[in-house]
Amino acid sequence: TSLNMKPTEFTFPKQGGLAHFIFTSSVNKRLGFKATPSNPGIYKAKPENGFIEPNGKVEVQVTRANGPAGKNDELIVQWAEMEPTVTDARVITNSPVLAEVGLPLKTA
Repeated sequence: TSLNMKPTEFTFPKQGGLAHFIFTSSVNKRLGFKATPSNPGIYKAKPENGFIEPNGKVEVQVTRANGPAGKNDELIVQWAEMEPTVTDARVITNSPVLAEVGLPLKTA
């Protein structure tokens, strides 16, 4: 895969909290990404979208509010190759997506 994510899952306490995910590009191409929680009423990702420069990395923070545990909550991450001239990462929504993965978000 051209994008590696660590950790590959995260367990939050019931009262909520903050997780830090590191997205690392393993290719010599600029990637655009979109990170969307499956349960946006409980989880928020920051940034929700952005760029990873060739062989670079970016940190995405996921905040969980206090609330009931979901059964299959996840952070859905999509990415695609982006030209250097693209300045708005939200265009990934209209780009051919290279890959998509769901990172499990669990509650203790």
